[in-house]
Amino acid sequence: MHRATPTAPRPRPRPSGALARRDDDWKTWAELRLKVVGLPPNITTQELWACFKRHGTVIQIEILEDNRGDRVGTARVTFGPPPQWPFWGLDPLLMNVRRGSRVDRTAVRLHLEPPRRTFCHPSPLDPLIKYPESMILLAGSLDFGFMSNPQTMMTMYTVHSGEEAGIRFKLSLLHRETVVEFRISINKQWECFRLTVPFTNLDKIYRVDDGESDRVELLVSLPIPPRFFRKLDEEDTHEEKARYWCENDAWYRQTDITHDPEGLKTTPIALKKRNPVIDIGFKMSAATRQLFLRIGQALRDYNVSIQDLTGFRVTSEREPAVWEYIDRAIPAATTLGDTLEDLLKEESVPLLAFAVRYQLEVCISQGYLNEHNLSRDFIDRLVDMDATKAQDLLEYVANQGDRIFEPMELFGLKTLKGSTSRPPIPQYCAYIRTATVTPTTIYFNTPTVEISNRVIRYYKEHADRFMRVRFTDEKVEVLAIPPNCLLDHTKALAG
Repeated sequence: MHRATPTAPRPRPRPSGALARRDDDWKTWAELRLKVVGLPPNITTQELWACFKRHGTVIQIEILEDNRGDRVGTARVTFGPPPQWPFWGLDPLLMNVRRGSRVDRTAVRLHLEPPRRTFCHPSPLDPLIKYPESMILLAGSLDFGFMSNPQTMMTMYTVHSGEEAGIRFKLSLLHRETVVEFRISINKQWECFRLTVPFTNLDKIYRVDDGESDRVELLVSLPIPPRFFRKLDEEDTHEEKARYWCENDAWYRQTDITHDPEGLKTTPIALKKRNPVIDIGFKMSAATRQLFLRIGQALRDYNVSIQDLTGFRVTSEREPAVWEYIDRAIPAATTLGDTLEDLLKEESVPLLAFAVRYQLEVCISQGYLNEHNLSRDFIDRLVDMDATKAQDLLEYVANQGDRIFEPMELFGLKTLKGSTSRPPIPQYCAYIRTATVTPTTIYFNTPTVEISNRVIRYYKEHADRFMRVRFTDEKVEVLAIPPNCLLDHTKALAG
């Protein structure tokens, strides 16, 4: 009888291609892309997202098609950053796939694809200097507010980093913008928000450094509001027959961040907002100094200066805005009489004349005055002045274009250069007031002389009651060009 000899177990074949790498260099990639093979033709991006979300942050899904537009049972799933462990080595992978009214488990194969690019961005000043496309700082707190004076920021809302609320400051050289992501609790629910500031709207960043710890504070004062976005549930952002999805599909533009979102539907457009959560300008703290040095160098190459700010302080004690005081009415001066004009006179009139109130809102909307810097004494001085002189004073502030931190000092001016007291204009012209409505606010402008139309000429006795309204996106500043680049191009043209 022949006795069989025991055989050694057959060794498993070693993976080939990208899986044959022993080093963990994929952990250093900015993005990791997997090719999924063996999918049914009716697969959706939502089913792929639901399958792979437990392995990491899915930022892009693409279902491939052939030249005729038919699906080939293959998809690409991109993670950013890469997952914590190489789960694609578990071949095959079981995933739930919907087939009509039932859900089946289908085995698919995963292939790790090499990175498509280096994810490095050359400096606009020196192409030999390379920066990562994305650099991230983790912050400990985020303050929103405004500058009450050049050395003091008055906070309106503060976000603290914790288990439920992480704060990330991201510098994206690919899109040339800074991104801040944070979470806040609204109506007992945590919401994720993002604000973006393009480099063209970012002139400088102030650095507040005590020099003792390894942490710095960053102060960003913005001339125009940043763009805010709110993140929806990613599961609800997939379309049924779509073959492409990315994480940006879950971010929706926000015009206001408030505790009463439903109330915005019936709220009139005005400078005075009801219970706002976020205001213009923000400050971040707890950024590591070593990483910020790298980010600061990249920002300087894009003409965003980093300036040290000494003697800076943050306060939460603020005077209430003067809107209620301005909006109140005062008794009208009445005269005894039985004429129709006397009977139709109103019993009360606004505190400020319309022309003065309008010009005051011009200065506030354009950022030359801040309602929290204004006091009741300032309003009372405007009331006591002649309406024409008060209007000239506020037009002077608008024409100068500088932020006024001490409004009471304006009454000490002897002469008002650049102001006008309504000189005579041709009959075919009129002083027109204009307003520009943006997604986040409204800007009023000083009345200018324009050619009138037949409607205004027909109601010429009421010409000051017309207003031209424009609807635009946020203000866009001129493109900032690094001075060294401009000098190099000038030399090249001269040569």
